[in-house]
Order: sequence, then C-alpha cells, then structure tokens
Amino acid sequence: MKKNNASVINSLFLAIFFVLHYLYFALFCRYHLGFQEQTQLFRFSSDYFLPFLSKPGGLSEYAGTFLIQFYQNSWVGAGIVTLVSIALFLVTRNVFKKFNIQGICWSVIPIVFITALQSHHHYYISSTIALVLALGFTLIYLHVKSFQNRLIIGIPGWIILYILAAAYSFLSLVIILLYEILERKEKNPVISGIFLIMGIAVPFIASWYIWQISTKDAWTFLFPLQIQTNVKWNLPALLLYYPVAVIVHKLAFAFIVNKFQGIRFRSIFSGMVILVLGGWWIQSKAYDAKTEIMLGIDYQVCRGRWDDALYLSSHYPGSNRVVTYYTNLALFNRGQLLQNLFGYNQIGSNGLFLSWETNNLTPLFGMELYYQMGYTNEAFRWAFEAMVANGLNPRSLRMLVLSSLVNEDTVIASKYITLLEQTFFYRQWAKKYRSYLMHPEKLDLDKEIALKRNLRMTSDFWADDKDFDKLLLLILYNHPENIMAFEYHIACLLLEKNLDALAKEAERFSQFGYRYLPKNYEEAILVYEALHRKNALPAGYYVSRETQNRFSRYLEKLGKYRNDPSAAANALYKDFGNTFWYYMNFYKGE
Repeated sequence: MKKNNASVINSLFLAIFFVLHYLYFALFCRYHLGFQEQTQLFRFSSDYFLPFLSKPGGLSEYAGTFLIQFYQNSWVGAGIVTLVSIALFLVTRNVFKKFNIQGICWSVIPIVFITALQSHHHYYISSTIALVLALGFTLIYLHVKSFQNRLIIGIPGWIILYILAAAYSFLSLVIILLYEILERKEKNPVISGIFLIMGIAVPFIASWYIWQISTKDAWTFLFPLQIQTNVKWNLPALLLYYPVAVIVHKLAFAFIVNKFQGIRFRSIFSGMVILVLGGWWIQSKAYDAKTEIMLGIDYQVCRGRWDDALYLSSHYPGSNRVVTYYTNLALFNRGQLLQNLFGYNQIGSNGLFLSWETNNLTPLFGMELYYQMGYTNEAFRWAFEAMVANGLNPRSLRMLVLSSLVNEDTVIASKYITLLEQTFFYRQWAKKYRSYLMHPEKLDLDKEIALKRNLRMTSDFWADDKDFDKLLLLILYNHPENIMAFEYHIACLLLEKNLDALAKEAERFSQFGYRYLPKNYEEAILVYEALHRKNALPAGYYVSRETQNRFSRYLEKLGKYRNDPSAAANALYKDFGNTFWYYMNFYKGE
C-alpha cells in the first residue's frame, strides 16, 4: 500500500513538473523559440545533409535543426522541448537506478539545469539530444555484464557515440568509469584503462586525421559555449551533477535516508524543494524577460502585427535601440509615427534605424526598414550579410527573393527560391514566387512588388548609416512622393530638436495630402513660433486649439519648477511625458 501511495505521489509530482515545464516554454519563452526557427533552415537535400557528417555531433545537430523548423508554432515548439526533456529524465532515472539511486528528484535536477540553459536563445535542442544519446548509450553499456561483451559493445559503441554526440560522449565515459570502479562486482582495471585511453586519444585522432577541426572543437563541440551570460554556468553544473550525484549517493546518501526516512525525504520533501528552488533559479538567474520582449517585438513586426508590437514595446523596461527601432517602424505602419512618437521611449534619432554592425542580429533586424522604405538594394545587402552571419535562414532568403524580384534580377531570385523549395514550411511561399518567374506578368499584379518597383532609386549614392537623415533626403530626392522617407525625415528632425529645419518642412505636408498637421509636429511648431514670434505655417494649416491649450498648461506648470529641473521632470511626466515639449526639455541623450 505504501509503495502504491509513493508511486501515485511520484507520478503526480512528475505530471505537475512537466506541465509547468511545457507552459514555461509555451508562454514565457515562445518568442526565442520562434527566433531560433527564423535563424535556421532545414532543407531536404543531400547537399544540406552531407556537411553535418564533417564534424563530431553533426547528426545530433541535424536532428535538432529538423525539430527547430516546427518551432513556427510556439505550442508545438514547447511540446518538442518538453518531450526531449522527458526523454532526458527517463534515461537519467534508469542510469541512476543502476547506481541504486531511486528517488525521482535526483533525476529531475538535470532537467532544471537544461531548462535554465534552454531559456537562452542561443541554446539549441541539439545539445539536449546529444546528452540523451550519451546517457542512452551509458544505460545500454551498464546492462552488459560479461567482460567480453563490454569490450565488444563498449569500445566501438563509444566511438560511434562520439561521432553522434561529440563532447557529451565524455560524460558517458565518466559515468561508465564510475560504474566500473564503484558498482561492478567483477572489477577489471583493463577495461577502465581502455576507456580512459580511448577518451583521451579519440578527440586528437578525430581532429588530426578524420575531421578538419581544431583540437578544442574536438573536445567541446555541441557544448553551448556561445552563451556568454550567467546562464552558461548551468552547463558545468549539469555535467558535474551526474558524477557528483553518484559519488555523494555512494558515500553519504544511505546515512541521510536512514536519518530522515520518517518524512519520505526522497519524494515529498525533496520534490517540493526542487519545484520551489528550481522555479526561483530559472526565473531569477536564467529567464531574460527583456530579451524575450525584444524578440517578441521582432516576431510581431515580421508578421505585420503592429498593434501587438507596440503593446510589447510599452511593457519593455528601460531603453534598447532595437526595441525603439521596431517601435518606430510599427508606429509608421499604424499611421502614428508623427502623432504619437513620444508616447514611447525614444533615444534620439538613433532609434529610427540600426547602425551597421558585423554581428548576427543587426543585419537581420535592420534590413526590414530599408525594404519597407523602398531602398531594396540596401535591404538586399543587409539580408545577404545576415545570411553570412547566421547561415541560410528563411528570413534572409525571403528578403533576398523579394529584393531580387523588385530589382528584376530573376536569376538571383530563382537561386534563392530553389533553396526555399527544399524546405517543408516555406515551400508553398517559394512556389508562389516561382510562378512569378514563369509568368512575369504576375509581378505587375503583386501590389507589394509593384509598389517597391515604383520606389526604386534612380541615382547612385553611398548608403551612409552614420548620417541617417542625409540618407533619407537622398531617398526623397529620388522619390519625393516616398511618404515613409518623409515621415522618418520629420521624425529625425523632431528627435534632434531641429526646430528651424522643421519649420522649413511645413509646406511639404500638403504635397502628401495631410489635411491636418500631426500632433507632434504641431507641438514643435508652437515652440518655434514662441521663440521666433512669427507664424511658421503655410496657408491652410493651423495648430489645433487643443494643442495650443495643452501648451499653455505645460508652460504654466513648467514655470512653477523653474529652479528645480528634476522636480519639473517628475511633475510634468504624467500629463506631458508623451509630448515633444517634454522630450525637448528633459531628454539629454544617452
């Protein structure tokens, strides 16, 4: 009866644990799972598969990339991550049973470390797959009893494991050696010595004679060394946990169990401790809410969900250039860039664009602005550089296809369409644009491509992201009707507090069919007129009575704190924090 009760408690604990695990990734980490899908491209082709054979652990990486393509749906992605974690739990539990470690909580702790690692957007599921393979082989070996069979299975089996799981195969080796030393009844130092020599020699042989990789990579491939935050310490903790758990259990756990057996130490008490401490550790030390929100904004922008992007932006703590850049892009697409520019955190004109940087994120994010603005040559350049930095990825390839079609470069477009046709989820998208190549008349019927073709540059100039407003003026010189370039130009002047230049642009609003002046522009013009004591607006335009009254209230309240700027900023923020006036007076740059 007691045994049945313990089994029910264990099952209930595991059910709760893995349901929470699933919900954590489905609700709190869904955007970084989606981002991983956008930076990898699984293709059904031999030329894609063969390079994975050129390095240890390549097949685990291949399997991981295959699964990542399903992260398009966050619920499916969370399910995949959870199923692989369940597999890790099962093999861990069975390996520990061979050491007579019975409590399920011992087998849950590695899942906490893996969950912490998986909370980072640079940790890929291929590492967890490799760990499962390593422990799976370990379990098979531990069931083999005779010396001869251990040699037959162990030596070639571990070499195959190294090919499959790379660096994680060394954990298997350590556990096998501990079992041979601590648990094996018929101990034989020969087999331990063979495994030890093999573990040292194989990486050197692999790097020198089999694969053209460095010795360091031969020892560490598939370890998530690209993670540079504090999350990285979960990797050594995970790897050390297995041998430490075995040794501690062997030396001390029998005493602990006898001491505390009255409170079911191994099930109830330790289970609650793991849930509480594990949840605290992941939430406070591993989960990066700011990065998740940033990737969420990126996710929504890529899908044209502008309101959702703005909602996430309003919940971002502090300032971030990528967040501000995407916020302004969303504001433009909602027709709010000059109406509500200061309703969101701004960091000066640098928040309108991204400066060129040779990393894996900036080109991927930055290309969207240039494509939407009609500067397709620059969008193509950024997309290509993003592909160089990240490898083949769906976002870059789609941008390369669209930019090439806009530029009427059908040969290049066909090249990238072919790559997307080899995928599962982007095949239909690729077929659509393949049909455009076969029937060019369809290109003129595609509103997006037709619009971008009408905005192509007609003169040559250098793309200078150091002077963004100069670039905007060059785009406007080529196409004075480019409303996006115009609104970004006005926004740039607002963010630079350039009142004189803003006043000179007043007449251009009529060229774009504005019936009324945008609110933020009105606010700036009122300041200009107050300073210069003259009307700055052409016939047909005026500052609304509402904005004038609000400006009067602002000046009145500002005058009360003339000698205390800090107090003024605090007092005015609630009613005027979303105005040009507040930005002009209190934003000092970053």
